Amino acid sequence: MPPRKKKAQKLSPEQLEEEFEKYQQTDEYIVWREFTDLRKQFVELESGTKDLTDHIQPLFDKLGELMKVFKVKVKKELKHEYFRGIFFGGAAEGVSQDIPIPIDNVTYIIVKIDNDAAYKARQNFLNVYNHCNELPDLNGEKFQESRKKMQKLLKEFATAYDK
Repeated sequence: MPPRKKKAQKLSPEQLEEEFEKYQQTDEYIVWREFTDLRKQFVELESGTKDLTDHIQPLFDKLGELMKVFKVKVKKELKHEYFRGIFFGGAAEGVSQDIPIPIDNVTYIIVKIDNDAAYKARQNFLNVYNHCNELPDLNGEKFQESRKKMQKLLKEFATAYDK
């Protein structure tokens, strides 16, 4: 018979706060905080953002650092031009047709499959972007759960972005 697994020992609130204070000194937390602070220097991004007209490459560079410290790999470079594509591309997921986009009296077509992929990548990026709003409220009780959620969101973004 295999040995019984020991239950994880529950930490006291004081121990949790001590663990959180240690976590605040890690590269993971520092880069997360830097990414969160850097967002404030640019136009706020949201689901309705249709194009990235500001050059916000520094934000995407910091996102790359964030993914690295959270040990999440992405195959494609995190470039402003690629992000313009995922924000510019089409409407909500599931639209059952190609999307015509008129630009300077020329109509371009975004094919449904590309539209859906862009939408999914955009939504996953915005999930990471918006999860940063929780950073100021982290404490000893919340930080482990929020940290795990950030890692999950980064992985979901990497998967969608690499398609």
